[in-house]
Amino acid sequence: NNHVAKKSFSTGDQVEVFYRMPEQDAYNGYFPVQNNAAGLYGPRYGKTEGWQQAVVIADFNHKSFDAKNKDTWVLVRYTHLDWFNRRGVKLNTADVRNLEEEVLPCNVRATTDTDPNVVCVQKPTISFLVVRWGGKIECQPYNDPGPGSWGHTGSVVSDTFIGSFFNMVYYHLGPNFEVLSVFIQSSQDLASFSTGLVAPQLIGRHLCGMYFLYPVMFQDVSEEQPLFHFMQQAEAAGIPTRFPHPSHLYRLLASKNWCAHMCLSVDKSVPVTTKVNRGAIARNPLKAAETALRAMFMLHQEKKRLAQGAGGQEAIELDVPQYIEPTAHQLEIMEGVVKMGFSWEAVDVRAFKGPAQLAHACKSLTEQAGCYTEHVIVQERIHANCEFRMYVINGVPCKIIYTKFSTTNHEGRFESFQRFEREPVVKQWFRGSYKAVTQAELRIRDQTNRWLAWLRTECPELPPVVRFDYFVRQMGLPGGVLRVGDDCVVTIGEITECGASTLGWRDGPDMVLKAVLMSAFTDHACGSEPCLCSADQQRDYLSQVRKERRLTNIVKDNEVGAKSQSDTDK
Repeated sequence: NNHVAKKSFSTGDQVEVFYRMPEQDAYNGYFPVQNNAAGLYGPRYGKTEGWQQAVVIADFNHKSFDAKNKDTWVLVRYTHLDWFNRRGVKLNTADVRNLEEEVLPCNVRATTDTDPNVVCVQKPTISFLVVRWGGKIECQPYNDPGPGSWGHTGSVVSDTFIGSFFNMVYYHLGPNFEVLSVFIQSSQDLASFSTGLVAPQLIGRHLCGMYFLYPVMFQDVSEEQPLFHFMQQAEAAGIPTRFPHPSHLYRLLASKNWCAHMCLSVDKSVPVTTKVNRGAIARNPLKAAETALRAMFMLHQEKKRLAQGAGGQEAIELDVPQYIEPTAHQLEIMEGVVKMGFSWEAVDVRAFKGPAQLAHACKSLTEQAGCYTEHVIVQERIHANCEFRMYVINGVPCKIIYTKFSTTNHEGRFESFQRFEREPVVKQWFRGSYKAVTQAELRIRDQTNRWLAWLRTECPELPPVVRFDYFVRQMGLPGGVLRVGDDCVVTIGEITECGASTLGWRDGPDMVLKAVLMSAFTDHACGSEPCLCSADQQRDYLSQVRKERRLTNIVKDNEVGAKSQSDTDK
């Protein structure tokens, strides 16, 4: 429709214009605010996309319109005078040229209201409440080619990602939505903002909360507690969170506390995990490390006991199980990783061997400047051939990406991240066994289905996008006890929230954005047609996802390859 003009306008016509904050310079872009206070003081907020009052300042003939020539577009001047950027700089509206813009005719509609302060009241299809970074330092997209690339949409905190999402929204909805953006510079901004005051400004038939910030355990950034308090306020005001997840589920996944909760569940294959309180580390780090390793030694025994009884009905045990205490030598050779919750991309993960290294790793994490984490997470280390990262969209397994951190440095940090295609994985990491890789993929699919069922216990709505990261270890390689008859052992390492890096997956970013958009229309059936909330639209979308998924084809091809090589494998 952008290429078709159906109506002409004359100079002086009062119109409404669908304003979109310029994508090419979003960091310095201006947006209208209700009053000066909303733009002068943090957190700054205003309508970055939506209908605004304007006046046509040059005759427009729809027959002369050329979408490729901006000189033929509708030239308008906005009549609202309070415009700010995210850094609190007010637009000089005394120079009326700053209020002028060429706009596509499809983004212009006639109006009878000439008051510049009147908000356009025609209900949009959907209203977005967007919380995003507004600090002095711009968030980089990290979309350059490479094994850890976020793809053309960039990282989720960047203007590139946010702009890509709303370009996609515009593509599907046209000028039938609005975006109220809240720009955050510090945790104080999050704590001081009252969502209940701005919620009435969102007048769409559907409401959607989106939070393009990382909750962290460091002072004066986007701290975990203020961010989740903000999300909970918005949810209480009737604004469902659609990105990345509802607040309670997002907290569970980002905190990584699920690892400790689920490590004794024998059908979930979680590494043995315990959590060490910061107070114990500060008081006596070596003793805290030894206590953690002794607990993990006991948990290994308990997990083995549970696995042995998983096949049938166990007798009721009246006595406390007797566990073997580890020797000093056994403690010294225990390997693991220590990590923090609310941290990403292995930044706060350290490998260790023995109590002394664990104590040092715990101290190095908890003594970082501004860090206020209450505990660290200690897990057994899984020595794997590589990681298989499974992307699931609307409950459908769609893609596996193969990766590996090849080295750790003297501090135990993981380095040299690599991404592989499937063929090199088979040859380099699985000794040419297509059968082993196929078996791992099928086992991962089975594990993923179990984890999706578990997610239903935490939230009845499945996340639109989630990534499961699995360690895969082939039979005969070091790294723990293997069950007889297994060629591969699969262990889950991470459940990653919606918006995780797509790691160079070409189709991934666009599929993620579409999934998030469709989830925004699941709050209720508005009854308006056509609308993405309709059962037919949602059903057609899920059908499309199933057609586009990659995993099924991979497994079928692998099974063929495995059969042709079965004799060699034997």
